Amino acid sequence: MRNFLPALFVAGWLFLLGITPLQSATPDSPAAWRALRNSGRLEELAALVREDASLPLRPLEAYLVGEALLSLQRGPEALQWADQIQKEHPRGITPAFLRFREAQLRGDTAAARDIAQKRVSLPDATGYGWGRTAIEWVLLGRLRLASGEDAKTVLQTCFDRALKDDPLCEEAFEALAELALERGDAELAARHARNGLQKSPKNARLCALLGSALESTSLSDAREHWRQALELNPADPAARLSLAESALQLEDNATLGEQMAALPKNAPQTRALQLAIALFGADLKQANALRESLSQNPWALHRAGVLLSSRYRFEEGAALQKKALSLDPALLPAKRALAEDLLRLGQSSQAWPLLEEVHSQDAYDVTAFNLLELRDRTAHFTRLETPHFEIRMAPAEAAVYGDRVGELLEKAYAALAPKYGFQPTQRTTVEVFPEQKDFAVRTFGVPGGDGFLGVCFGPVITAPSPASPRAAGHSWEATLWHEFTHTITLSLTHNRMPRWLSEGISMYEEQQANPAWGRRFQPRYAPRLLGNRLTPLEDMAAPFRSGNPADLDFAYLQSGLIVEWLVQKKGMPTLRSLLADLGLGQDLNACLVKRYGPLPKLNEEFRRFAAQWVNALAGTFAWKPAAPDSDTPNPPPKEPSHPTPGDSAAAPRFYEEALKEGRRAFLQKDFASARKTLEAAISGAPRIVSSDPSGAYPTLASIYQTLGLESEEAELWENALHHAADLPLAHERLTDLYTRRKDWPKLEAVARRSLGLHPMSLPVLESLWKAQSALGRLSEAADACSRALLLDAAHAPRWHSRLGLLLETLQPEAARTHLLQALEINPRDRAALQALSRLQPPRPKEPPTP
Repeated sequence: MRNFLPALFVAGWLFLLGITPLQSATPDSPAAWRALRNSGRLEELAALVREDASLPLRPLEAYLVGEALLSLQRGPEALQWADQIQKEHPRGITPAFLRFREAQLRGDTAAARDIAQKRVSLPDATGYGWGRTAIEWVLLGRLRLASGEDAKTVLQTCFDRALKDDPLCEEAFEALAELALERGDAELAARHARNGLQKSPKNARLCALLGSALESTSLSDAREHWRQALELNPADPAARLSLAESALQLEDNATLGEQMAALPKNAPQTRALQLAIALFGADLKQANALRESLSQNPWALHRAGVLLSSRYRFEEGAALQKKALSLDPALLPAKRALAEDLLRLGQSSQAWPLLEEVHSQDAYDVTAFNLLELRDRTAHFTRLETPHFEIRMAPAEAAVYGDRVGELLEKAYAALAPKYGFQPTQRTTVEVFPEQKDFAVRTFGVPGGDGFLGVCFGPVITAPSPASPRAAGHSWEATLWHEFTHTITLSLTHNRMPRWLSEGISMYEEQQANPAWGRRFQPRYAPRLLGNRLTPLEDMAAPFRSGNPADLDFAYLQSGLIVEWLVQKKGMPTLRSLLADLGLGQDLNACLVKRYGPLPKLNEEFRRFAAQWVNALAGTFAWKPAAPDSDTPNPPPKEPSHPTPGDSAAAPRFYEEALKEGRRAFLQKDFASARKTLEAAISGAPRIVSSDPSGAYPTLASIYQTLGLESEEAELWENALHHAADLPLAHERLTDLYTRRKDWPKLEAVARRSLGLHPMSLPVLESLWKAQSALGRLSEAADACSRALLLDAAHAPRWHSRLGLLLETLQPEAARTHLLQALEINPRDRAALQALSRLQPPRPKEPPTP
């Protein structure tokens, strides 16, 4: 213990002389110490090294001071401080933890792990240590995790123990949330962060961790928590780094530059981010310099690889993970990230062993566990191969419509590959999952993904089954065509294209393949298209990161329109040249200027194109003028057709008014007025189709159905399907109408179209069988019957009998087999008995009796 007599002597003389010394700045409680850290007053914390002689003996305070030194990038001083604590408290956990963190921040993950393993192997670190404080339990738990101990055991014996000893231990909540985040359990991380914030609402680190936990489910909520963390502590590195990395992933260069300017210049996290930025921008000189400076920092290389993969640069991301693992083969996060990259590159045979290694060493890693569970659940999937695709589907689905998937994809390849000059080096893998959770785990590593009908990584496409609730009612054919277009454009640009352009080209190609596919125009879009509220080309990335569903929906429509306009303007060769420029790493806006002209001029030309396009959709109607907040006057609406003289009332001039008037009359059961108004709306603007029950087509169809006008209703729904494929009600009603009318050609046509939505639907296959049988197309009817048999095992005799009758003249032996199978269960099937008797060979004549 140090000698305090000189200090007491001086204090005594000051008291006798009437001089009051300055009040010490040393905090007087653990809460006050934490408040310094949480508010970012790290310099004050670091200065307290010299203020309190007993500080090294107090674990919480000693840790907070050391952490402040490390955060200020004063590593040597932090190590000296660790040595001083070691002298005063030889069995303390804090010195080893500070040395561990210093090595970790330097990026020397192997050295950090070695420090952790040596410390936890000491006798005083393996027992429960009844005199240990809460913070020491937390630090010991972190060291045990780093040394490779089981996460669940560490959680129970260290972190839970810390909270039991001190329910206000903020560091324990931080450790729990970080552990869950590192292992891919965002939901649990959010729960721990929220629990901690209830007790410590001013903890900026917990606020930042909660933002990271919410990022995958609600980006807007995540950003809000990161900003709140910076309000609590403007120097909080976790929140600022999260904002910067999110901006990089979302192509938000303005926010990225703002956050990068405030990050510590030489911190490994910052340099990893700088490396990713340099590689995204194709700045090879800067990238090589950074790669060289980080050549011995496996953690920074790993983080840079993760950032690259977040923007679909999987090959480069995998290369950085391999480099990180060559420096530190035990770096599990890099091993898991590499496995995920390989899965998205279609190299699953190399990925699964890596995931098994991760899981064997860390059973708490949620992502590794989920992916391995998925592998086991889908091991029975059927593998179908075509010349250019490898398709994996559940056996039942593969048997019913797997061949249709292959045919559609090969058709897409034949149409698109020559058009874009695409020459693949490997088959494109397409995986279709009956369960939404399996699709999400394969795509994102965790369950969820409800907002996606398909995802393309380049050589790999994943999609939920059209029979799943999420994809029900959507055209699976349009989805696969859209995603394969992504395969082409991502491959041609080496995944170096903004999302909006990639989505725009896929939207455009959907419409080229089938005008009834793709996202449809909605009347609510008209003011945006006419009122100078279009997103400029140079800012098209913004709505894709807004988090607003309405903005995102319109962004898809606008991006498709932009590509349509670019093709009309200069043709496909220029668009292909643009993709080639992007493949070289050039900036899109610069490429647009080079290939199409100055951006202001392009924006004005596109504005005119969009106005003409939306006015053409209105047909004989006009659109209401946009709200008067636009900077440029609206183009004058074209004059709609006027009512003939003598009409008792003028017809609505605007489409919105016609729809509103027709709907109001319908609700008032004035069917005659509603019919007249809605028929005028549809004949004037036939391409505006909505599946919303309040839309023109569904409302008028309801009127026809109420009035018993079946022919008019059928014609109406046929017209609707000509413009929009994914209208389940239209398919259902037409099937019913044509079946009752025995209009077999039309029933067959609508059944074929219905398979584009419901390939696993027994009623659709039965309608197809019925129509083709009636038309005498026995072979095709037998095909539909065979598929229905696979779906309806409970009524197998019925389908076997039908198959036998259909194949009687085509394949007598196969017919005989099906008829026998039908009669085995239902011996009273008279039609089967008669058919079987016709198939029996004639008996040879018996020789005469001698």
